[in-house]
Amino acid sequence: MNTLKNKFCNENISYIDAINVSDDQQGCYVVEQNEKYAPFKFLDEYLTDDILKTNFKVNQVSEAKGIFFKFRRNDDVLWAYQKIWSVSIPNRSKKNKLFRQNADDEFEELDNQMFAITPTVNLLIIDDYILTDKINFLERYFDFEFYIRAHANEAVSHIKSANIICETRENILNTYIKSSSKSRAKRMMKINQFGVINLSSKKLKEQIKNNEKWKNVFTFTNKDQISLGKYEDINNLIDLLTERFTSSPITGDTFDTKVKTLVKN
Repeated sequence: MNTLKNKFCNENISYIDAINVSDDQQGCYVVEQNEKYAPFKFLDEYLTDDILKTNFKVNQVSEAKGIFFKFRRNDDVLWAYQKIWSVSIPNRSKKNKLFRQNADDEFEELDNQMFAITPTVNLLIIDDYILTDKINFLERYFDFEFYIRAHANEAVSHIKSANIICETRENILNTYIKSSSKSRAKRMMKINQFGVINLSSKKLKEQIKNNEKWKNVFTFTNKDQISLGKYEDINNLIDLLTERFTSSPITGDTFDTKVKTLVKN
């Protein structure tokens, strides 16, 4: 429990919606499981004590990927996951002999296979949410790319339905996020958090034309839509829709603000 408290309940920790993973913030990412991405939904089947429990066999060690620890308080349940590494099974290869202290204060050889459980928690599962401070752990072992691609596709659909852009190169938005590098899709999936995309094309054009940062960045069609013909246009569009840049009304300086939280009065 101390591991959980220190890693996930520290008063100084920041909790970050995984939709902002491109910001590379330091803190605990929160991933909502839904129809797009739900690697641990199978745990719902084990929330009652009526489920048949089976013992972990020694001959299954080579197949095991990780351990789930279940914590319950009344009706509240959380799961902690620990990845099993090869070092967790120190005498599997039998190359190195292991010894233990016996009752006579002597060392005797330990022939039976060992399995080590360390005070490490890679992630938590609470209700429909996954918490982890290493988002690349999910990417490497739990197909987090599905989450990224699904949310990026959703963002592209939102942009197209908002009628604020014109793709002069066919399906350039979809091609952009399908890159083998996930960085483009990670940036794209952030846009739904901000209100810019809800402006009409006419209103958006007016705001852009009156802004020192943006007024010479985009090309508009005769329908007041932003023209997208190359990836640079999309990069600029994402920066616009995520309100990445903020200008000082005093100095006119422009600041790169990748990480922000909307303050509501």
